[in-house]
Amino acid sequence: MQKVKDLKSLEKFSKLYKEYKILNFDIGEINKEDFEFNTKLILSSLQHLSSIIEEFDSTTPATQITFQVITEGFVTEKEFTDVQLNVKRWQEVTKLSDGSEQLNRILSMLTGSH
Repeated sequence: MQKVKDLKSLEKFSKLYKEYKILNFDIGEINKEDFEFNTKLILSSLQHLSSIIEEFDSTTPATQITFQVITEGFVTEKEFTDVQLNVKRWQEVTKLSDGSEQLNRILSMLTGSH
């Protein structure tokens, strides 16, 4: 597996997994402040990810790159997994509710699922 060379950007990207607020989609109404915070956090984190992705060819799954936040010791496996599962659930809810196509693309990039 190809390793990320730009570790500074990877560490900045890992902020996503440290600061993300888990959203509870099963209660029917999510915390609007947490939703907005996460949206901004994802967008800012993607700026750091975009420079990292340039190191890889287009066939490399984004999740193979993002997983390196664990192997480099920036976040724990639990932090990574909790966020990934919650983002996946967010993506499912977005699809079911005919949510923003742009948001769906962003979430699918993080989860590796279309």
